[in-house]
Amino acid sequence: MIGTIVNTIAVILGSVIGLLFKKWIKKEYCDRVLKIIGISVLAISAVGIVKAMISINNDHEMSSHYELLLIVCVAVGTLIGEVLKIDDHINNAVNKIESKFNKEADTEATFSKGFISASLVACVGAMAIVGSIHSALGDPSMLYIKSIIDFVTMIFLAATLGYGVAFSAISVFIYQGVITILGYILGDFISNEFTLAFTAIGYTLMLCIAFNFIADTKIKVANTLPSILLLILYFVIKSFIEV
Repeated sequence: MIGTIVNTIAVILGSVIGLLFKKWIKKEYCDRVLKIIGISVLAISAVGIVKAMISINNDHEMSSHYELLLIVCVAVGTLIGEVLKIDDHINNAVNKIESKFNKEADTEATFSKGFISASLVACVGAMAIVGSIHSALGDPSMLYIKSIIDFVTMIFLAATLGYGVAFSAISVFIYQGVITILGYILGDFISNEFTLAFTAIGYTLMLCIAFNFIADTKIKVANTLPSILLLILYFVIKSFIEV
C-alpha cells in the first residue's frame, strides 16, 4: 500500500501548492515540466523492460517463447482495444460526467467540478491499474512515478478548479488501494513467470504514456489494456493444462 499512500500524499501536496500559488502559476510551465517528466518516464520504462526481459532469458524454467508471447499479447490486445474503442468509450464517459458539473451559470470553479475532474485525471488510466498491481507484487516504483506526474498535474488543476481537487486524494486512495489489496490477496497464486511477464508488459504500457507526454501524437493507452487480460488468460489456461 506504500505506493498508493505516496500517490495520495502527492495529490494533496500538489493541490495545496496550486491553491497557495495560483496567482503565479501558468499553464505553459506545466507543459514544459510534464515533457521533462515524460523523458524520465521514457528512460525508466526502457530500463524496466530490459531488466524484465533479461530476467526472463536468465530464468532456466522460462523458455524463449515468452518474448514472442509478450509481443503477441500487446499486438492482439491493442487490436482488440482499437476494435472495441475502449479509449473513446472512456473519454465519452468522462465527458458526460464532467458535463453534468459544467452547467453552472457562473464561471467560478465549483467543488464538485474540481473533485470530479481531478479524480478522473488521477484514476482513469493504465498507470493507475498497472501500477497498483505492480505495487502488490512488490514493486511500487510505477506508482512513485505516477505520484510525481499527479503532483505536477494537481498543482495546475487546483490553481484553476479550486479546493475540490484536493479531495480527489480520497478517490485515488480508495481506487488504487482496492486494486492493490486484490493483488495482495491473489499474490500467493501468482507465479514468478507471470510477475516477470506482467512487468514487461506493464513497462511497455508506461513507455506509451511517456511518448504521450513528449510527442504531439497521442497513443490511446487505454486501448492496450486488453493485452494484460490476454496475458492473464494465457497463464490461467497454462495452469489448468499443467495440473
